[in-house]
Amino acid sequence: MHRLKSLILIMLVVIAGTGCQKEEILETEVEEVVYDKNKELLDIDTYHSSKKGNFCIIQYSDAVYSDLEPLVIPDKYFMRVSSYAGRRYHIKDRRYRIYEVDKYTMNIFDIHTLEKVKTLDMLALLSPYMEEWQIYGTAYGVGDHEGKYYLTKSMERKLTRQEIEEDVRAEFKDIWIDIENEKVAPIEKEDKP
Repeated sequence: MHRLKSLILIMLVVIAGTGCQKEEILETEVEEVVYDKNKELLDIDTYHSSKKGNFCIIQYSDAVYSDLEPLVIPDKYFMRVSSYAGRRYHIKDRRYRIYEVDKYTMNIFDIHTLEKVKTLDMLALLSPYMEEWQIYGTAYGVGDHEGKYYLTKSMERKLTRQEIEEDVRAEFKDIWIDIENEKVAPIEKEDKP
């Protein structure tokens, strides 16, 4: 009887040990990303050339990040990321990164007066897409669609754990943002911004 109890106990230990295997945790490195350009609103000037209507924007401070350079909507606005805070999780031995964004704002300036027109809360504008997609860095662009200029922003599809382990290539989606009415819509392939 004692042997039977011992045998049953050994079998239970083996079953319990194989049935409760720990799931491997993906190793990550975290990088905190924080900057605030609101302090430098007056470091920009314009230079008018002798040819009527031509001028350029001069930024006096050194740009730490290349994606912080201002973009222009011709004869109307120029835009610049004003603040960003978040974390990038670099998954070791994988091409994929997880972005957690806490704050992402952009200042819009009148190109002629250099006065700030508004500040866009990019995190709030892109939030309808955030369940399935993540904000991919701070870079942004300007696109022309049906004769009107829009701000454009790339989003990256969030991968599942299995997709990350299989090193699936990321998918991207570009978003139109109307600066004036702050409406947001996906860019379709036929739009060709």
